[in-house]
Amino acid sequence: MLAIKTKLGSSSNSLRQYSASRSLSIPDSMLEFDAWLNPTCECYTVYNESGDRNIIFQYNRCSDGNLALMSVPQGSNKTVCVQNGGDVIDESGLLTVVACGTPCTTNANCTAC
Repeated sequence: MLAIKTKLGSSSNSLRQYSASRSLSIPDSMLEFDAWLNPTCECYTVYNESGDRNIIFQYNRCSDGNLALMSVPQGSNKTVCVQNGGDVIDESGLLTVVACGTPCTTNANCTAC
C-alpha cells in the first residue's frame, strides 16, 4: 500500500480512496494496481517514410490489450504504448517500427525514440 500511496501522492491509508482516485470500481483489490505500479508495456515509435500518404497501423493497446488503430501522417511519426507480447501491425510495408525499450502505461508516457 505504501507504493500506491507514494505514487498517488496521497496521505490516505484507504484502499477505497486509492481506487476512487484511479476511477476504479468496487470491489477494491490490490491487484488492480499491479499493472499501474509495474507496467508491462513498452513504447514504440512508428515512422511513416512514404512521403505521399497517411498510413493506418494497428497495435495492442497497453490499457486492455485490444487492437487499436492509429494513423501516422506522411513524413512523420507516432509513438504508442504497446502491451508486452503485443505487436505493431503494418499491412502497408511502408512503416518503420522501433521498440524504444521504455516502459509505459499510456501513450502519453512515451516520447519518440
